[in-house]
Amino acid sequence: MFECNGEVDKFAYDDCKIIKVNTSQNLMALTVEALAVEPDNSQNKNFTKSYAGDTDIVFTDMHIVKSVKEGYRYYDADGNLVSDEPDRELTEDELKELIKGLEGDYLYGIKGVDDPEAEKKRYVIGIELPPENPEDVTEVTDSYQMLIECKNVKFSWEKYMNRING
Repeated sequence: MFECNGEVDKFAYDDCKIIKVNTSQNLMALTVEALAVEPDNSQNKNFTKSYAGDTDIVFTDMHIVKSVKEGYRYYDADGNLVSDEPDRELTEDELKELIKGLEGDYLYGIKGVDDPEAEKKRYVIGIELPPENPEDVTEVTDSYQMLIECKNVKFSWEKYMNRING
């Protein structure tokens, strides 16, 4: 078993997909696949970027400070603005629906946030919904960010998978 705490910047989330979600009043646990362990992670003794097996990411003593549906600008082939959708803060009901439907979504990142006034550690979690039609590379998909405040974030996995070349 491999475990590390708070090393959110020692992973690459490029291909990371959420396969299971567990939540309670002050805990959120995500099980993800295709999380890449960076060479400088404290648990990487091979010193090469490699995929971890299914990984549990657990945020303890946490609450969601803010959640936002990310906006976007969509341009046609001539560079003309077609639509402009600003960022929008989610309502409590929308956030509950988002969390309930996280399985199958992509986790595109977790970043630490420096906030000297915060009582606990803060992280921004990036979520992207999968396209309805995976063959359509032009399809706009919804993405979200959640600002989480927690005591700790723990990563744990059983084994390493393939090394990542390049």
